Amino acid sequence: MESKNHELTRSLVKIWTVACVIILMTSCGAAKIAYNSLDIIIPWFLDDYVTFDETQEHKIAATLSQQLEWHRTTQLPSYIKLLDQIQEDIKSDVSKEQVIGYYKTTEKMWQIMVIKLTPDIATVLATLEDEQVKELFQSMRYENEELKSEFVDLTVEEMHEGRIERMNDRFERWLDELTPQQQQAIVAWSHDLKPINEYWLDNRVKWFNEFKTSLSLRDNYRPFYNKLHHLFVDYDDLRTEDYISALKYNQEKTIDLIIDVEHQITDEQRKYLTDEIEDIKQDLIELNNDTS
Repeated sequence: MESKNHELTRSLVKIWTVACVIILMTSCGAAKIAYNSLDIIIPWFLDDYVTFDETQEHKIAATLSQQLEWHRTTQLPSYIKLLDQIQEDIKSDVSKEQVIGYYKTTEKMWQIMVIKLTPDIATVLATLEDEQVKELFQSMRYENEELKSEFVDLTVEEMHEGRIERMNDRFERWLDELTPQQQQAIVAWSHDLKPINEYWLDNRVKWFNEFKTSLSLRDNYRPFYNKLHHLFVDYDDLRTEDYISALKYNQEKTIDLIIDVEHQITDEQRKYLTDEIEDIKQDLIELNNDTS
């Protein structure tokens, strides 16, 4: 499925990033409070997958508290720097090379996050009892079924409508109301995309099966960790050539859409975008300076 770099596959490792993105992109005072409480919020999300015992909960809380401090002091400055660059670039029309640069930068940020978190995730998963593993697998299997219903078992027209609605929402988050020309560009983009939802779900199921295999090794930490590291960090290896080709094509079309919409931006939209970025940047600066 076409998405903003989140396939929704590696559920456990991505929960941190999802929470960070949701919170930091709200651009409000509550965001700072929520960010500082991620060590409480993330276990609440994780409870949707598996029920942890008290010892495991304490371990997760302590680990997340340490990771939050690491993220605050080492990663937020990179986010601020990126927003500074974008603010400067959007004073005029951005180029395709600049957008590709943003994409590569955020991919690198994601990779750093995954590599840092994987050892702690492996440590927690290694403590799971057999019943907890069964619960986790059932939760993930149910999620796969829901996602199949939501994104794969659709008519072509339903897929187009869903893509258009989601992309409209994303642009309106940053530009406010779109012009008719911008809306039409989004419609054309949707019809240009190659269908990859089935590839995406097949890849997710393949990853799930590999993950099940990895958990059977959890009593032998080194092989277990190596398997998880490969699944979390080198996840592209599971993708088929057809999926990779279609994904690259759709990413190229999406970058072209961003350029197209941005080049049609009105003065009011440019000011709205600048103000939104500045609000988020100031939130990040305050978070970065908050050592309490």
